[in-house]
Amino acid sequence: MNEDAVLDTPLWDDTWLPVPRLDIEPNGPLRLLNIILDPKDPCNEHKIISTHNPNIAFSITEFELPNMDNTERLLSRGVSNVRYPGIYGRGDAVSLDCFCKSLKVTTVNTESILGSIWTRATEPRVREALRDISCNPAPRPLYIITGIKVATGGTMDSVWRQWPERRANMGYSNNPEEEVRFMEERIRVPASACRSDHFEWKDPIILAYQVKDITAEPGSRTLEVRKHTEYVGFRTVVDLLQDMGRMEAPLVQTE
Repeated sequence: MNEDAVLDTPLWDDTWLPVPRLDIEPNGPLRLLNIILDPKDPCNEHKIISTHNPNIAFSITEFELPNMDNTERLLSRGVSNVRYPGIYGRGDAVSLDCFCKSLKVTTVNTESILGSIWTRATEPRVREALRDISCNPAPRPLYIITGIKVATGGTMDSVWRQWPERRANMGYSNNPEEEVRFMEERIRVPASACRSDHFEWKDPIILAYQVKDITAEPGSRTLEVRKHTEYVGFRTVVDLLQDMGRMEAPLVQTE
């Protein structure tokens, strides 16, 4: 993580975070492979997320509204129950592979995000991240994604958007006033990246927590997130891919 590029304050209190539950094999160990959760999904607390359920799959349902920006378009292409992909555009979990697919199908200025990374694959940090994630078979860390900014530049008051509860529950809304601004004028960037009030990043930016502790009752089929990091900072897609290639996920052993 770039220590010069962080948020000054957390985006919300822990009370906003529903307790994710992961379906596991009874009485067996589980390595959490690449699961990414959206903590502000108001439906998370009503769902059990399965790591081995074929009904949970990536959906690229065209679910876009006139007032949606690229950030919201990416968020709307989450994971959905494949039986009803059009009812609820944003989902509750996504594997790293699916996350990469979402980057691949999400375009900014006619180029996909993942494509823009690949076109710069000769850059040392990009090449290293791609090599790590493709060659390292180790389990990946568990992150809770709180937002994605797909634009690669902006001003210091650049706004990150998250769907309000009503829109997330209903699946649609055309009222621009219902847009929720959850980060504004809180970015601190390196001096080298600043020109007056303007900054630029080569990579799309991700906001995330990293899960640190997951517990399960003996014999239980569900897991609960008991502890997560403070806000991990101002990250790029490349940074996250690089971390996922190098670090191990929590291991839960049930009795």
